[in-house]
Amino acid sequence: MKRGVAWLVGAAIVLAAGAVAVDRIVVGQTEQTVVDAVVGRTQAEGAWVRIRGFPFLTQVAGGKLREVHGGADAASVGGVEVSHVLVDARGVSVTPPFVARSGVASGALTAATIQAELRERSRLDVNVAIESGMLVASLPVVLSEVVVRGVPTVVDATGIGIGIQSVSVGGVTVPAEDLPAPIRAAVDDLSIALALPEGVELGSVDMVGDTVRVMVRGDHLPLASLVSS
Repeated sequence: MKRGVAWLVGAAIVLAAGAVAVDRIVVGQTEQTVVDAVVGRTQAEGAWVRIRGFPFLTQVAGGKLREVHGGADAASVGGVEVSHVLVDARGVSVTPPFVARSGVASGALTAATIQAELRERSRLDVNVAIESGMLVASLPVVLSEVVVRGVPTVVDATGIGIGIQSVSVGGVTVPAEDLPAPIRAAVDDLSIALALPEGVELGSVDMVGDTVRVMVRGDHLPLASLVSS
């Protein structure tokens, strides 16, 4: 009798281990399928995906993946190149294009990237640096050098601006409201409008070390829409 019970317990353990192994194999295959689908649409570099929750096969049977986390070394958010990308999505469909009930993505902007974007969009010869947790933008205006110090801020659903902390003209600090019209116009042009896909909006921008971390979010959209232009 004891031998019979032991055999049944052993068989149950083997079957359970086999089920777990199959579950993990299918998870790995699905994660790669999601990566291939996202990279195919976005050209993200160094992309990876992790599907949370066990057992996985019951999620597939239900048609939704509870949590999908991912990232990439580099990708595009709203047409702007970002690095150290992270994606967090919930309620993701199990077939392409892997539509998420809700999702957020974030990436880091360097001073060099911000400078290039501001030069292209404003047509101003602006130089950008990050010093002591602040953005510092300097540009020549009306025979003077204007230096703007501030923190990144959300302008609207798609825009990144500079929340001005101080402005100096020719080395003299001037209240922003007292700036001459041509200089004020140039300062106001220091913004970046992201070309976000429909259903995606800018959630936040924050200083993180020597970068600006941009977060976008959306509901009921393909995962690739969070990291594509």
